[in-house]
Amino acid sequence: MKSILILNTLQNMDFKMKFPIKIKIRTRQKETRIISQSEDEIILAVKSPPEKNKANLEMIKFLSKHFKTKVRIIKGLKSRNKLIDLAL
Repeated sequence: MKSILILNTLQNMDFKMKFPIKIKIRTRQKETRIISQSEDEIILAVKSPPEKNKANLEMIKFLSKHFKTKVRIIKGLKSRNKLIDLAL
């Protein structure tokens, strides 16, 4: 896949971010929030359990609001390690 660099176009990001984005997800957490983020990876805590696609849907909803754009899972539908893409 082709990697695209963007600068300061996404909310609360003051560094270069490469696309697609690697996500490590932690389920059954107290609240849904970003634990840490780096140039190439985001670690995300999600309140929902990893059952019946609930955690994936919550992750997509949260990241869509955070980035203010559509989010889709490219790889890792049944894994903690995911690869997402943003529609810019």
